[in-house]
This record gives sequence, C-alpha cells and structure tokens, in this order.
Amino acid sequence: MRPISSPLVSASGYSGPSLISLAVAAQPQHIREKNDAFLAVARPHALLVTNHGYPGPDTRWPTSGPDSGGQITYVNKVAENLVPLGYKVTIATRAFRPAAEYEKFGDRRGVDFFENEPLARYVFVPGVEPEFVAKEQIFAELPVIAQNLSHFIAEEARAAKVKPWEHVAWINSHYWDGGVIGQLVVRGWQHEVLSGWIADKFGFDPTSLCNPMAGGIIRTVIRSLATYLSEDPELAGRLDAVNRHAWTSHSIGTLKRKNMDEMPKSDDADESIKKLKEKARRWEYMAMNFSMRELVERALVGGAQLALGQLLYPDAPPAKLIAYTSAEILDQTRWLGMPEDMPLVRFPPGTEFKGFYPRDNVNHPDVQLLFDYMEGRADLFPEEKAHPPERTVPAEVVDRMRRDPQSLNVIVEASRMDETKRKVLLVEVMPSLPKDTIMLITGMRDGAGVYDGIKARIDELGLSDRVFLIGRVPARCMGPLCSLPHGEGRDQFRAAIGASASRMEGWGMSVMDMTAGGLPLVASDMIPYATYIADKGDAAVVVPMQDGEVDRYAEVFRSLIADPAAARDLAARGREAVREFEWPELTRTFVGEVEKVFDISRK
Repeated sequence: MRPISSPLVSASGYSGPSLISLAVAAQPQHIREKNDAFLAVARPHALLVTNHGYPGPDTRWPTSGPDSGGQITYVNKVAENLVPLGYKVTIATRAFRPAAEYEKFGDRRGVDFFENEPLARYVFVPGVEPEFVAKEQIFAELPVIAQNLSHFIAEEARAAKVKPWEHVAWINSHYWDGGVIGQLVVRGWQHEVLSGWIADKFGFDPTSLCNPMAGGIIRTVIRSLATYLSEDPELAGRLDAVNRHAWTSHSIGTLKRKNMDEMPKSDDADESIKKLKEKARRWEYMAMNFSMRELVERALVGGAQLALGQLLYPDAPPAKLIAYTSAEILDQTRWLGMPEDMPLVRFPPGTEFKGFYPRDNVNHPDVQLLFDYMEGRADLFPEEKAHPPERTVPAEVVDRMRRDPQSLNVIVEASRMDETKRKVLLVEVMPSLPKDTIMLITGMRDGAGVYDGIKARIDELGLSDRVFLIGRVPARCMGPLCSLPHGEGRDQFRAAIGASASRMEGWGMSVMDMTAGGLPLVASDMIPYATYIADKGDAAVVVPMQDGEVDRYAEVFRSLIADPAAARDLAARGREAVREFEWPELTRTFVGEVEKVFDISRK
C-alpha cells in the first residue's frame, strides 16, 4: 500500500500542491488551458461524486469494466443537464491504473473534460491502492480519497480567494461509497469552521496542531465541547450551513440482500448440492460486506444506529437531502431510521428522446448503421479500437434484417454483461418460440465468465442461428437497437420486443430506453421502472421472479408475437409512460429542491 499524504498544515489545513494538481501539471497544455478556463467561469460549481468502477466523460468509459454500468450514465447525464441550468460541474472519481484491456480509455489521472462541454469535467482522485479496487472492498480507500479531494478543493478555493464551501455550491454523492466521501469532505469543512470559531473564542488556531480532515485533536475538541455547542445556536448554524450534501443511494444494501433472498431457491434433489449452494450464498453476502454497508447507509441518512456507523467514519455528518430513484429504495431508506423530517426528492434516471425514439423502417440511416456495426464494419467505428467487440451475427442474418424484416420477430436484451441480468434465462426461452424469432443480446466478454456461459448455453440448445451476442454496442447504435421498427410495413419487423430478466436493478435504465424507443417491454418484477409503468399505466408486462419463469416468459413472448397489434398498443403505452422521465425536467426538479434545502441561488 502507498503511504497516505504527509501531514498538512495551513490556513485550510493543507500545505504544498495536492496530488491531483501535480497530475494536472503533467497533463498536456490543452487540458491545463481547459481547466484554467473552467475555473475562470463565474458560475455556481456543483460537485458530483461517483467513486467506483471506470467512470469517465461521455462514451469514453468501458461499459464492460467491473462495477461499471447505469450509475455512470446517470451521473454523466446529471452533469450534462446541470450546465444548461447555469452550473459548472466537477465529477470526482477514484484515480487508479486501469487494467491492461482498458488502458486506451485513458490513464485516469488529473482532469478530463466532456466532449463539446467545457463546463463539465472529471477529476481523478488518488486513494491508497494504485490498482482497481472492487466497490465491496473499498472502505479503507475512502478517507484517503476524501482527504485528497478536499486538498484539491481547498487549493482551488485559495486561488480564487474564497472558502472551500464557497468554491463548491453543493455536493451530490452517489452510492454508499460516494456518500462517505461527501460526508468526509463536509466534515473537513465543519472542522475548519470550528477551528475559526475556537480561534475567535480562545485565541489559538487548532489547525496548527492537526489536520482538520484527518481529525485527531480537533475531533476530541468537538466531543469535549458537545454540550456547549448544543447551546450555541450561532455556531450550530455555521456548522450546518456548510453541510450542503445531497446523497443519491441508487440502491440500498438491505434491499439488495432482500432481493437476493427472494431469488428462486435451488431445486436440486441432492440435499448436499442444496447445502453447498446455500453456503455459497452466505459467502457471497460476506464478500459484499452487507453489514458494514448497512452501518454506513444508516449514518448517511441520520438513522437510529448513527453511533454505530460513526465508528467507521467518526464525526461525519449525515447528508441533508436524500434523492431516491424508486419507491422501493425510499421504503428501505426509511427502514434504516431516516428522520421523518429529512428532505427528500425523487430523482430517477431519465431518458433523452433525441436518441431514443421510434424509427419508421429499417432504411432509416441509424438502423442501417446498426446493421453495419453487426456486420463488423470497423472502419465506421474507430472508437472501438480501444476494445473490439465480440460479434456472432452471420452476414446472411444481417442481410435478411435489411431486405426482409417482415419475415422476422426480434427480441432485444440491451443491458451490460453481468450475472445479475440473467440473460441466459431468456436464451432458454427461445426453443419455445417460433423459428423465425431471433434474439440480440448486448455486452462484452467479461472476466467472470458470464459471456462464455451464455455462449455455451446457446450452443447446447442449438440456437447459434437464432441468438446473437452483439458485444458492447457503440452509443450511437444504442438508440436504433432500442427502437427497431415493427409493424405491418414491408420495411418493418413483424414484431420487435424489449426484454430483461434482471434480478437486481436500482431502476432499469436500459429497459426505460427501450420503451422510449417504442418497443413493447417484457421484464422481471425486480426492475423498479418496469413495475412502476406496469402498475401506473399497464405499460409493460412484468414476469414474477419465481419458479417456472422460463415458461411464463415464453407464454408472454408468444402472445405478443401472435398479436402484433396488441404488441404495438403495449409499445404505445410504454412510450407515453416514459415521457414522465425526461432528463432535463428531472434535473430541473432536483436542482430546485437542492437550492431550496440549501438556501442557495444561481444568481
């Protein structure tokens, strides 16, 4: 392990350049100039924190990377939609040396900017370990990441002659690990406020004794003065004023554990096999660190067991605004002991109709580009040189999709490659469907063997001519994939259906995009978006996750294929339901609540 940064002492608790600034200084001149221009713009500055996986701007991050998926897209979309509302945006994420297969996506040091958006940047923050660390094992990294991020913020604030909490208007952290970083950054700001108050009251500066980010003596002072602090409304107000931290959980550990518990249990006749599988489940719980995560999440929402959570990260204040993505997550957040008066804002993932909208026929240029991708036209997709996809679509199948789509039914599964998506279950449905039905499955070959397992199952079932793994689909082809034209026209597929059997989702961004694209949706009841639109407007078919699922999915698919008009009606209801979830409006609502709770203005 690398040593933690040396002791820091200055007016803001830090001396010398931050590790991030040193990395920026080594970057090319055009990046440094972009960063200087970013800092010079007089706009309120929002800080988003998403810490795990391979986050990066735009499409320049590997969706096939470990711990990388919908949350990164979510945070990037929030950033993009904050800029038109008058903000400049920094996304802080962990710096580390990428695995060899992802090196061409960037070295993850210093800063990086969104393409065509100079007011949205990424800042890569060093932790302890120089390599990738899985999110379940990242607890020890968080205080060091928070310290290095705080140092960088203080440095930029000092250059602008403002306090760190004036340089950053507010923080929106994501997932439990980002939430801890947000807490610790605010804790450092509160320690600096308290240091100034102590200096005024008692005539000495505690920052000359310790690093306010790390705690030490100043934390002892906080505890020893706890009674006095509670009787000093001015100080309490000053401490509270710098806590402008909104937390978006995306998922809750207790809900994730509950979903795992509700999965269909083993039906093996051999009792010894059953016991081995249940033991594996318990080991999985331990590996996912559910117990520690629950303590952290309780502390983030100010729960009843706050004191236990504070054993991990002492004096870290709860977030002051909770953004939730679904009703299920809100219920579990309340179960953690969140105070009844905690401000809340609903902020589910959104979609953008400029990319996801129904295409009329297969001759649409976007659909033709998708076909080019499936044919392996590498010259049209230079960005894929960083990580060439696997494709198993024969040329004759693509040719049939171009020339005679009315002869085909298509089922689309458009999520990343992960065991929780249960793509293989949908493969097992295919033998029960008409022979002129094909299935397109996205996702890269992964390190956990999920891709190879699906490929093997396709071969076992003799489906290599009907089920196709189409790799990490480029962003500009995801829109047409999720909006394949279907209807009675000769240049439309007879039926096109969006599907997901996922057993664990915070919301369900890929299936939402399919409804925006005009595909009828068939999905598991573990996907909050699908259950929401099914309950609200009969706009999706939801299949319960229980024994006999393969037969139930087969029955639903057969009924939609047999009645294309009913499938189109379902698609129309889905398209109407998704209008509630447009990114610009969702972001505007969130910002309105942030500015109200934190009493701030963009003016």
